[in-house]
Amino acid sequence: MSDLPTELVPLSAQQRDIVDLTRAFAREEIRPRARAVDEADVETPWDLWRKAAEVGITGFMLPEEYGGGGFTDVFTQCLVQEELCVGDLGIGNLLCSNGFFADPVLELGSEEQKREWLTPLTGPDTPMTALATTEPAAGSDAVSITTTARRGAGGYLLSGQKAWVAVGTELAESDFWSSPPRLDGTLIRADIDPDQMYAGAPTDVALVGHARAVLEALLAELPDHARVPDDIAALRAARDAETAERDARWIPYLRVLREVLADDAILTSDSAQCCYYGALPHLPIGSRSQYLHPTGFGTLGYALPAAIGAKAARPDRQVVALSGDGGLQFTVQELATAVGLRLPLPVVVFDNGGYGEIRDEMRARGDTPTAVDLPPVDLPALARAYGGHGTRACGPEELRRALTEALATPGPTLIVVPEETR
Repeated sequence: MSDLPTELVPLSAQQRDIVDLTRAFAREEIRPRARAVDEADVETPWDLWRKAAEVGITGFMLPEEYGGGGFTDVFTQCLVQEELCVGDLGIGNLLCSNGFFADPVLELGSEEQKREWLTPLTGPDTPMTALATTEPAAGSDAVSITTTARRGAGGYLLSGQKAWVAVGTELAESDFWSSPPRLDGTLIRADIDPDQMYAGAPTDVALVGHARAVLEALLAELPDHARVPDDIAALRAARDAETAERDARWIPYLRVLREVLADDAILTSDSAQCCYYGALPHLPIGSRSQYLHPTGFGTLGYALPAAIGAKAARPDRQVVALSGDGGLQFTVQELATAVGLRLPLPVVVFDNGGYGEIRDEMRARGDTPTAVDLPPVDLPALARAYGGHGTRACGPEELRRALTEALATPGPTLIVVPEETR
């Protein structure tokens, strides 16, 4: 037996040093305290942790560039953990726990993340760290975790249980045009109305306040690496591409609206296809603009009176109403009010000869369209009869000229854009 080598794998001088250090620490510090720690049911013996940190044991597995001992290989780490666990299995594993945190950071983290998270793990004041791999419904059952990580440009795309941030929404069918989705995970809601916090879905975190103030505060808490501004344009392009063919008839006109209107213009819209299919997804507004839309209840006729109210409140700003011909005729008599104000107010009406959304739904079901076609009405003449102005725009450039003129003309100007519908 005496002829057998004392080491099956030769150790370097540095490895011998760290093994000797941890062997002595286990013999002199851990073993004398092990039984007392166990019987006292102490979860973390902080005095032993601090002593181990002072001699470099808790950070021995970190690279030297982050202040660690430089023993990043698994073999040396096993040697050290083995020596510590001779003193006590639980305490020995505890003193090596920062390595379980450091390994994935070294493997997957950016250089900024490594310096931010690993450098504090060296020195006498080393904190204890941990990584949690779980989800709200998984608990400690790793098999139940559904999150996936897919490598992409500049990092990983996580898909799994999420925290949802809902801003100014009822989370109702009127917001989604279908049954609201099931929101697994944490729901954070931001709304200026505290009564909305529990409408539609129970809220985990309620943030009452103006949307801009709440979002700016949330963004300020995000680290720089959590922001993905380069992806926003691509996400918007992908979103618009999904509906571009369906909404193609309105997009050229909406582009003219955006080009003509000032950055602080106010737009009001109706329950009309040109608004919820056209303007809502495809009309970007300026940073100081407001877009007023009657979400919910199928409120036809909203655009014109809302625009009159907005213009009366803010006569210094451009205000434009956007409507369909069916919705306009619910409140068309309010043109008399607009005439009395003598303030410039363009009213852009996409005329599809009736209730286009209901007509399309009937055709999609194979039904014969019934009670959805309105008799032709000369809407520009009707506006002139009230004392306002009226015209037609049969193309985007005609709309540009008519809109520019209407913004400089006292009183309402009704601009009809004919649609091919029959």
